[in-house]
Amino acid sequence: MSSNTPYPTGNGLRALGRWIAIAIVISAFTIASTIERIKLDSQTIYVKGSSERQITSDVGILTFYYSARAEKLPEANEKLSQYTDEIIKFLAKQGFSDSEITRIITSIQTKYKKDEKGNDTSEIQQYAVQSGFTIKSSDVNKISATSIAVSELISKDIDVRVTDVKFMVSDLSKLKKDMLSEAITNAKERADIIAKGAGSSIGRLHWASQGIFQITTPYAPNVSDYGEYDTSTIEKTIKAVISATFKIK
Repeated sequence: MSSNTPYPTGNGLRALGRWIAIAIVISAFTIASTIERIKLDSQTIYVKGSSERQITSDVGILTFYYSARAEKLPEANEKLSQYTDEIIKFLAKQGFSDSEITRIITSIQTKYKKDEKGNDTSEIQQYAVQSGFTIKSSDVNKISATSIAVSELISKDIDVRVTDVKFMVSDLSKLKKDMLSEAITNAKERADIIAKGAGSSIGRLHWASQGIFQITTPYAPNVSDYGEYDTSTIEKTIKAVISATFKIK
């Protein structure tokens, strides 16, 4: 039986041979490059380093609101003005200066009487006026104490409520730089221990990447993938993590 499939002959065979030779060279180069990458990869060591500090907040912020109600708006405003005077005296007694106190703009809410079906009518039942104060101070203990002492105003028939108490660290940028430097030093120490255990030593830093930077309540065990900034406590734990690879000698 004869076949119609053509076979290369002469010049065709020589051309085919050249292409095969080129393919072999390219394959050999690719394999060699892969082996070289593997060798290079095996000459580095990957570690994580961390830095942790226990610090005290140096900025405290307290925010609270108070309100007054009356059937007539002037009466409600008059009550609010009296409450404001009492609160200013209270804050002065706590030891805050005028520069530490910010008054929150007054808002007015109108409440309408309801009909038999519970729907609003056009008849005004009362006005509610509300204002507040924000106190910012470097004396965090005084902020904490005042957030509790505000309840004393209730005994004077002032409808007051604390809405926010924060404790923060002012110079975070410098602190972050210092702790990242400590974290990379820690990473190098860890890499050195591992390398010595394998009978080697580490060389220069090959690659580094910042990991989480978080501020938590003291000694909190939780670690967030995206970092965290807890403002609920005066005392805090700050942790910085960095990933790094070092050359192996």
